[in-house]
Amino acid sequence: MLAPLTERVKDPSATLDQRGEIDTPISGGEIVGDQAVDVRNYVKSIVLALSAQLTPQAKNYEVFLTADYAQFASTVAWTIRFITQIPPEAMAIARELVQK
Repeated sequence: MLAPLTERVKDPSATLDQRGEIDTPISGGEIVGDQAVDVRNYVKSIVLALSAQLTPQAKNYEVFLTADYAQFASTVAWTIRFITQIPPEAMAIARELVQK
């Protein structure tokens, strides 16, 4: 799922509503409430499907872990991308952050 880098989805019941605040890495720029329903629902389906992989019913939930489902769940506001490999450039950045 790729939202613009300046926007983050947060659970409004767990964070203060910071709409209109200066956008910093730790405040402002959040998408909350009704605007974030689609992405929260997608995350719930992925968490359920991943959890189900540890049960005898795993096969029934595999469809939710596919690129086709990601495309189906995409909306105009939230384009969801399903990747199977992390690009080398992104992996290098992740390694650098872990080492800090």
